[in-house]
Amino acid sequence: MLNLAAGVYNLPKPLHAVGRSRLVVSGSGPATILLSGSRDGALLMEGCNDVAVRDLRVEGAPLVAGASTGAPRALVTFAGCTDVVVAACEFLSPDAGPGVEAQPCLLAGPSADGATVSSRVSVEDCDLTLGSAQSGIVLEVIGERASVARCAVASPGADGGRAIAVTGDRCLVRVLDNALDGVGAGILAGGTGRASNDVRVAGNSVNLSVPPGTPVAAADRHAVEVRGAQSATVVDTSATLRPATPAAGGATADSGVEVGGEIGPFLVVQNSSMSAFTYGVAVRPRHLPQRVLLFARNDADGQVYVNGDQGLGWEGWRLLSASGVPSAIPGVANQPVSSLTAQTYDDAHLLFATGMYDARSYFTSSSDGATWAAWAEVPPGGTTDAALAAVQGFDGRLLLFAKGGNDSQSWVNIASWTTPPAMTWTGWKQLPALARSLAAPIAVTRYPDVLLYLAGPTWLGAMYLRYTWDGHQWSGPDYPDRFLMGAVVAKNWQDSIYFFFTSNGQPTWMSTNDGLALSPWHAVAGLTTDGPLSVLAADRLYLFANGRDGVLNVNVADPGAGDLVWEGWQPVPGSFTTGIAVAATSVAVPMRWTVAETLASTLGVTTGGALLGVRGVDGENNVPSYHD
Repeated sequence: MLNLAAGVYNLPKPLHAVGRSRLVVSGSGPATILLSGSRDGALLMEGCNDVAVRDLRVEGAPLVAGASTGAPRALVTFAGCTDVVVAACEFLSPDAGPGVEAQPCLLAGPSADGATVSSRVSVEDCDLTLGSAQSGIVLEVIGERASVARCAVASPGADGGRAIAVTGDRCLVRVLDNALDGVGAGILAGGTGRASNDVRVAGNSVNLSVPPGTPVAAADRHAVEVRGAQSATVVDTSATLRPATPAAGGATADSGVEVGGEIGPFLVVQNSSMSAFTYGVAVRPRHLPQRVLLFARNDADGQVYVNGDQGLGWEGWRLLSASGVPSAIPGVANQPVSSLTAQTYDDAHLLFATGMYDARSYFTSSSDGATWAAWAEVPPGGTTDAALAAVQGFDGRLLLFAKGGNDSQSWVNIASWTTPPAMTWTGWKQLPALARSLAAPIAVTRYPDVLLYLAGPTWLGAMYLRYTWDGHQWSGPDYPDRFLMGAVVAKNWQDSIYFFFTSNGQPTWMSTNDGLALSPWHAVAGLTTDGPLSVLAADRLYLFANGRDGVLNVNVADPGAGDLVWEGWQPVPGSFTTGIAVAATSVAVPMRWTVAETLASTLGVTTGGALLGVRGVDGENNVPSYHD
């Protein structure tokens, strides 16, 4: 324990602790002043556990830009520390700007090498005075909890920085009862990636001061901003933008409360009072939440198992149906499956399978992913020696494609609901004579057509060729997407068709077609596989593959700056050996989103009533909703 008496402590280097436990640094209130004289701040704690800093004042000095490489640390920094409490402290930072570097007041985050994270961090009852372009409290926490409560942050300068930022992953985030005045941006709370946090922002008062004419796109000026939360609650917020009159060329801030990024199924924004923002509340999700279902055959018993993920991790494998897939062979009640195909159809899950013994096609359906209808044969029968392909066309009907079991001819069967789970089928119809295939068909949609890729014989060998269904007739084959045969899958995602290919123990390769041409193939690195592959286009792009060790892996991608950003291959927990391609589907998660009781004075003009100055999404119907 380090008790500091009243006085001024000039610190050319920080008080530095590494790997300590049960460490308390306390003073005699604001009479104990730590003057930081370095880029490393006044207090630097690395890899410490059970740490408290209380009852003292920390002041920064201007840092000359270019005097050293790398970004400066905060006035008080916790790097890779756990169980941290900062209470009843005062912070003062100088103005930053041309020639002077910015230095946060308080930072808790990962270690310098990123190997150790910070968790269980609380900041309470602190007063911060920020210079121009300076930030206040920055918490980057992984797991457990992070909270900022009952703090006062003021920025008397011309252009203040962000007052409070609490971000992390798999974390309880709490920002409660804080008073912010004159800051350039208020509170940022939420996740660093997927919607995996529980966020509550309540009872905060925010007065923003934004220089007139500041571009909205460059500013991100909000009183409260929530990004990446499985559950988010923003209540009892009072926010004012100064100056209230925008400069020529547009408003200086867009929305008082901004909810964006990946948002989970629970959102409440309520009891908000906003003044002078373009919108009082704006809800702009990056994706509507999706629940992914993954289906696989367990080679040990031949049965079909299902696993789910709603953004919080895989839920675990469970048997899909105790009865199993029936068999048309006399005396054989059930049989293993030789292939699986999944498709979302009008927000229901459809799963198709081919029997290992009788080579016939079967299907089951579920409205919730938990209770499944009994397996039934796709009428009127017929056999296949390859996996099926299924898509929902733009006319609302389901198209099921198959390769004939006794020849290489391609067939289509079109279905629509009668009374779910009952379906009406047209029966198998033969495609044009040229539409022959040496492997399983691949089907995708691109408005307004259905595109069918078949592995046909050419003078170059077996290659996938494209056929097009416009809702009335077939055309093709076309050659712009031709590629050699192998373990190939494809999906349409965000207006481009993504092809994935692997063969002979090579990495998985990817190419895209945006409607004009096939892009060069490039590797999705990190996993060597002989196949099979599966791909799902949901809120993000999911790619599944068996490694050469037999372990089922998944790689998930988000769109980056014109490119996909892959998270990296990860094993699906609890997976078993499966010799066939898995299947996957997704539906939107039912949401309980409430944006209500918002009184807004937009751009200086007061309007009355509920839901005023609100821009968002109607969670019940999953459609954009605007209220002016």
